[in-house]
Amino acid sequence: MSSVPQPVVRQFIPCSSVGCDTTVFPNRYIIEDPFSVIVPPERGYPFRVAEFWLFCQLADATGSHELVIEQSWDLDAEVLILHRFRVEFGPDRLGVRNFAVKLKKVAFIRPGFYEFRLSEGATKLACATVRLEEAHDRTT
Repeated sequence: MSSVPQPVVRQFIPCSSVGCDTTVFPNRYIIEDPFSVIVPPERGYPFRVAEFWLFCQLADATGSHELVIEQSWDLDAEVLILHRFRVEFGPDRLGVRNFAVKLKKVAFIRPGFYEFRLSEGATKLACATVRLEEAHDRTT
């Protein structure tokens, strides 16, 4: 078993985009349109969103960590790996790391609850649930 502590996730937020102001220290992150529901396009399912962002704020860890973002649908056993990334915390356990993860062409096959997970190995560190409903006729 590793003696390196796993990160604690302070924020894990689905949103339309994330901006970063690097002219200030520490950098300032701007989370745009955080959401928990996605309305499908008029053509219905399946569809893909061009961009899907997750803002991650991690703390209380040291060293290097390999993290994975996964997607599942309504308690499906099938879990899709959407993105892998490495976080270098360094030696300061009090350090906070912010990450804006941009996912492209995320697929939504049918209505229901989609869970996005942040994991390290077999350990789920955080999750965010996004609800998608049936496509409705918007002409009436």
